[in-house]
Amino acid sequence: MTCWKTAGAAQDFVFPDRAVEVVSAAPGAGTVGIGSVLQLDAPVPLALRVCVLREGAATDPGALTLPLLVARIMAMLRGVPGAHGALHDRLLAAGYVEHDHYRTVAFVPLETRHYQVAGGFPRLVRATLPAGIADASYTIFLSSIEEFQIPEHSHAA
Repeated sequence: MTCWKTAGAAQDFVFPDRAVEVVSAAPGAGTVGIGSVLQLDAPVPLALRVCVLREGAATDPGALTLPLLVARIMAMLRGVPGAHGALHDRLLAAGYVEHDHYRTVAFVPLETRHYQVAGGFPRLVRATLPAGIADASYTIFLSSIEEFQIPEHSHAA
């Protein structure tokens, strides 16, 4: 199945039949931030992934740095025609250039929570914005979306 991230797309991952938005939270955080009304507004079923990360050192077991993630993704794309160049172009468009500083900024993933964004999931969407409001960023209480959590064994996206 093809997945793409169009420059300027609202969600992080878009497939023909579903979309996935990924946000991060610190350990013990009670909220997550949503940067745009479009982020949780998709024409296909949408899942929200909340990745709980703590700051760490690049030498910590399981620690992730931006250059490490880029290298892993590039390795995964070997053999996919045009994918390496497309990722490189998107990274440049996002302002990423290799720099030693990025090797010192590390996070250790602790857990990932998966939520189905549907029904009464608390979110803002373009269709219900009051006239005159172009966009908004907002914060969601994690306690308010517990009923939408997808059990660990059933998330497929």
